[in-house]
Amino acid sequence: MNKITKITNTVFFLLILAVFIAFTVKTAPVKIIHPDALRFMAIFQQQYETVTSVSDIPSAIFHGIEKANEYDFHRGRITNYAAFGIEAMARSYLPFPFISWLTMAVLILNATLCARLVTRNLTSPLIRQQLFFLAVFVILMNPLFIASYEMQFIYSKYLCVTFMLLFMFFKRPGFKGAALLGAIFSDEIGLVFAMIAVFLIVFNQKFNAPEHKYFKTGTLLRPVAFGIAAALSVLLFYFCMLQLFFHHIAHFIQHGGFEYYVPMDVVIEKSISYLFRLARVTLGGFGIAIALLLLAFLLIKRMQLFRLPNVSQRLRIMPLQLLNRQFQKISVAMFLALFIVFKMYRGGVGIFYYGYPVFMLIMFVALTLLIKEGYLRIAIAALTILVLSLIVNLPDGYALLRNEAASVWMVDKTVSIANFNAAEAAIKEVRHKNCSSSFDAIQNSQDNNFVGTDFNYGEKYFPFLGIVKVLVWPHRVDPCAISP
Repeated sequence: MNKITKITNTVFFLLILAVFIAFTVKTAPVKIIHPDALRFMAIFQQQYETVTSVSDIPSAIFHGIEKANEYDFHRGRITNYAAFGIEAMARSYLPFPFISWLTMAVLILNATLCARLVTRNLTSPLIRQQLFFLAVFVILMNPLFIASYEMQFIYSKYLCVTFMLLFMFFKRPGFKGAALLGAIFSDEIGLVFAMIAVFLIVFNQKFNAPEHKYFKTGTLLRPVAFGIAAALSVLLFYFCMLQLFFHHIAHFIQHGGFEYYVPMDVVIEKSISYLFRLARVTLGGFGIAIALLLLAFLLIKRMQLFRLPNVSQRLRIMPLQLLNRQFQKISVAMFLALFIVFKMYRGGVGIFYYGYPVFMLIMFVALTLLIKEGYLRIAIAALTILVLSLIVNLPDGYALLRNEAASVWMVDKTVSIANFNAAEAAIKEVRHKNCSSSFDAIQNSQDNNFVGTDFNYGEKYFPFLGIVKVLVWPHRVDPCAISP
């Protein structure tokens, strides 16, 4: 593929992506923001207002992270807090106050990294580029991506995926170590991933596949023991850093999660239902059918590898598979997706936001198997059909977003999208004119609270004043600034 063709294809890809994003931003079915997102930004804005000179900036940032961690049950999700520190400073200078451009950028980066990982070893430049573009579109053209910046949540479930992908993407040990460090302090999912990654690093160093005919399980004991010790050292490091910098360790992490009991049979039932709902939302019925057909094809193709003349040859493959890096990556992604749904979520959380890391792990596995184990022409055809299906199903995705907003965010029906539209109008007016002729008439004088128990909007909690204050900062919302 010559340079001109490559540049032309890239420009065409970026143009389609820009049109898609512009369309979803302009026709956004909902324009709301999670109460926690407001609180994290408000915490940093309060600290920024204490800055009087350049020398005060590091202290303001540190205290912002410290207070955000205190509000966040001392969970140590430092990258999440840092992202909100940036968001709090930049939000009012960007168009569309209820659109989170930083969230959008993070998810585009994640899609790009994932697509690059599954295609970078392909030898044909043209096919590599085509599959890369199609993989990015398949990841981005679904309701989870649109919801991320139209119903802004917190960053941890997005950033933990970023650092997991960066760890797999980087080849230099220093960069991989930095990515693991970011994962540890992004979310509990990132912490679990870092523990598994360190386990595998040590395991691969200690384990040597036996050269004799039969594989003995005893040869696994030493590398597994060293791997477990290394993984536990990651957890110990995490706790030590929280104690050192914040003088507090998250209670619920020490006890394996928030304290509520769900019977195992209920967990299994709800988790299976959750996975099916996630697949329906992100791929649609047509996409699920394609995925099942391809999975059956790949399973049949894979089983042919074990049609060897005798048992000893089959047994010899097993230890070699344990050291295969691609096998390890797929296994970790599948294990982590199931661990998140069954253990961490227990099948009882929302699809939007919480479903994103599960979706990305499953997409990584699916794309890897499709591209590296299947026929490339079939992969191109399947991804093309899936992209077209996602475009056709975009109205259904919008309907899902509206249902999510109504059923989860505005439960008692006393707050509607119209209230957020009114807030948006006031925000735009304050931003452009330093005053608002309508704010006094529509605001309810309710500011953001930092209790951490109000996670949806309703009659008892709708901080109209708090929403406007955060999204117009550093502009002031007071009688002098907003008087006509």
